[in-house]
Amino acid sequence: MKYLTDFNLPTRSTEDGYLDSYFSSCVPAYEYHEIYYPFRVFSRIGLCQMSFSDITILYGGDSLSKSTILNIIAQKLNVIRNPKYDFVGGHMQSYVDYCSFETDNNCCNNGFRVSKMITGEEVSGYVIGERLEHTRKFIKAVLRSDREYIMLGMDRDEKDSISDTDNSFMYLAHSIEEEGLYLLDEPEACLSPEMQMSLHKLILNKAKYNNSQFIIATHSPFLLGIPGAKIYNLDAYPASETRFGDLPSIKTYRQFFAEQEHFTREDSTKVKFHPLLSRVAKMVVETQCAQINSIQREFNLGINEATHIMDQLESIGVVSPYDNNTTTRKRQVLICTVEELMNTLQGFGLEI
Repeated sequence: MKYLTDFNLPTRSTEDGYLDSYFSSCVPAYEYHEIYYPFRVFSRIGLCQMSFSDITILYGGDSLSKSTILNIIAQKLNVIRNPKYDFVGGHMQSYVDYCSFETDNNCCNNGFRVSKMITGEEVSGYVIGERLEHTRKFIKAVLRSDREYIMLGMDRDEKDSISDTDNSFMYLAHSIEEEGLYLLDEPEACLSPEMQMSLHKLILNKAKYNNSQFIIATHSPFLLGIPGAKIYNLDAYPASETRFGDLPSIKTYRQFFAEQEHFTREDSTKVKFHPLLSRVAKMVVETQCAQINSIQREFNLGINEATHIMDQLESIGVVSPYDNNTTTRKRQVLICTVEELMNTLQGFGLEI
């Protein structure tokens, strides 16, 4: 479900007009980007317009840019957030006034049912609050009597059996129960990898079955890997939509795990790769097609042998596991170029 379809940021010329008229006699124009945040933040990376899908993800090493976009959208749309955003500097509202947005009229005739922004800090604050409340009850028990100390102390232990990461996930799950538009700013901050994967599945299901839309700022590979998500790479110039497999951090993760897998295999029984594995990998990367029947036709193989090779391509990080969320159960090719494939194969002692 798409409530928000497009969001427009002021262009460089619009920013120049505002800054020149407001401060031309006070500050040289070349210093504007250092002083008048958020002006110049996005125009310098060529980002003036964004189109959204059911799930849109903002990626980049500079967390300030990702969070700023969410805060601007939240301010423009009067999105609920707790605590309220404290503007940095005196020009945020002027910047927001220059922004515009478009909605899906079919979904928004009566406005958004719910629009909410949830930040990692908010989730952390909730978890800390829970901890403080448990500690307060425990101290009160100590000050009463031994019997109450034991009873309330047991109650405390029972509650503490729920970990911080479980509490964080439950808070997020409760916060996105209703249909609507949700802006999530690094929601993975308090989540373990397993819980990040659970959040991945929850967001996917909410977007698919609960008429919800998500715009997420994140570093998490688990959230970046949500199938069908539109990813904006804010580290690129110009900032633009990018495939999951092309993101620099994902390439780094893939290379790291490939090397670790190689070292693990060296310390245990050597894995026997299929003699055609390198040639098949090269074909898959060049065609960007990971289909067993293509391997059968190209190399004149039976289905069992072709399936075995495909499983080995998955094990070395060339293709993804099957996407069980689609009827065709497709695999995604995770490597984009032959050069990148060569580096991956070298980690396993293979050559093209």
